[in-house]
Amino acid sequence: KLSHKILAGLSMVVFVVFFCFRGYVQTDTINYYALFERLTDIFKGIPYEPHFDTGFLVYMGIIKSLGFNYDQFIIISTFIDLILLTIFFRQYFSYKYYALFFYLFLMCTGLEYEFNLMRNFKSVLLFFISIKYIYSRDFVKFLILNLLGLAFHWSSVIFFPLYFFLHKDFSLKVYCMLFLVGVLIYILMPYVL
Repeated sequence: KLSHKILAGLSMVVFVVFFCFRGYVQTDTINYYALFERLTDIFKGIPYEPHFDTGFLVYMGIIKSLGFNYDQFIIISTFIDLILLTIFFRQYFSYKYYALFFYLFLMCTGLEYEFNLMRNFKSVLLFFISIKYIYSRDFVKFLILNLLGLAFHWSSVIFFPLYFFLHKDFSLKVYCMLFLVGVLIYILMPYVL
C-alpha cells in the first residue's frame, strides 16, 4: 500500500512540475496573459470583460490583487486543478489505481485541458465531483458545485438538467437516442449561433 501512495505522490509531483513551470505556451497564455496584466485591484470593484465569465475574472483578480504575478497565477491554477482531479479520482479509485488513471487522463486530452481550457476544465471537474450528489439526491451540493463551475465557464449550464435524469436507468435505445441528439446539436451548433 505504501508503494501505491508513493506512486500517487510521484504522479502529483510530475503534474505540478510539468504544468506549473510550463512557461508561456498555448492558447491559455494568449487568452489570459493580457487579461491578467490589465485587471485592476479586485477590492476596488468587480472587473468586467465582455468575453470572460465573472467568476473567472474575480478568481483571477483576487490572485492578482494579492500581489501574485502571471507565473504564480499559473502555479495556483495548476494546484487547484490537481486538488480537483484528486478529489474526483478519490471518489472512484483507490490509491492503488491513482497513478494509472492520472496518466491515462494526461494521455487522453489532459494536456489540452491544462494548456488550452483553463476555465472550462475547472467547470468540468466541478461537475465530475458533483456527480455523486446526483446519485445521493443532494440537490443543494450539486447546485453549489455547478454554480461555481458556471461562474468559470458558461458551458456548465448544460450540466444542470442532468440532475433530474442521470440517476435513472434507461434502456440502450434511449442512450443511443440521447447520444445522437448530442451529436446533432454539436454538428448544428456553428450554424445556429
